[in-house]
Amino acid sequence: MKIVLLIRRNKEYLEKDRLFIKDIVYRYHDRVSWLNILWNFSFKMKYIDFRKRMRSIAFPTFERNNFDEIIPYFDDDRISSLEPGTLIIPVDEDDWFSSKLTETLREVKKPYKQIYWDECLRNVYGKIRYNKRHPYYKIESCCYGIKAPCDISVIRHHTLVKKKNSYYLPEILSVKHNNIASLSVFIWATHKSVHEFRNHLVKSSKAQISSTDIFSQEYKREIELYRDLLKELLASAIFDINESGMV
Repeated sequence: MKIVLLIRRNKEYLEKDRLFIKDIVYRYHDRVSWLNILWNFSFKMKYIDFRKRMRSIAFPTFERNNFDEIIPYFDDDRISSLEPGTLIIPVDEDDWFSSKLTETLREVKKPYKQIYWDECLRNVYGKIRYNKRHPYYKIESCCYGIKAPCDISVIRHHTLVKKKNSYYLPEILSVKHNNIASLSVFIWATHKSVHEFRNHLVKSSKAQISSTDIFSQEYKREIELYRDLLKELLASAIFDINESGMV
């Protein structure tokens, strides 16, 4: 079985040296655009530069796996031309994969259309949460594979729902970064002012820097780089990080 990695982003975002908000988060680009403005108003390290650093930390976890091919963006023609039965693994560019992902997937011999596994979610305040899959649990961006041919819109918008013809792997094989330091769209509504945005980002970043990671050995290098990045981000603040409400 061929296994192909698909990084969920558009060609324009990858090739141009600036941020294409709509090419990162399709359904929430208006909200993310506002958060991007707040970010760049608060830190010398621009969000696009932070995103590139996150990308550079994650990519070695992709390379450790023996993928038959890595499709670097939504190349509809290439995806449509994949040999039937090829397993497509979607991922956001800042998430991490276990080094044993493809090895584990290749051990699944039965002809399932979809394969799922558990993930570790790093939430806003540095805590780790295991996402155990239920037969009809919501699918995230880095914890499933779907065989070609498939509807590309399913991968773009996570409209995938488990069906009978699927296989579940009760193993944690990926780490999902869901935090404001990644500009998560799910927290946007809590920031009604620049002060609140800064307050939240400082608290969450400090919590992640001091958090304990469950994959401390496998992701040792990535964890060090990620924490260093957060420290650099906080050091680039253009406001007093210890002002009232910032501790």
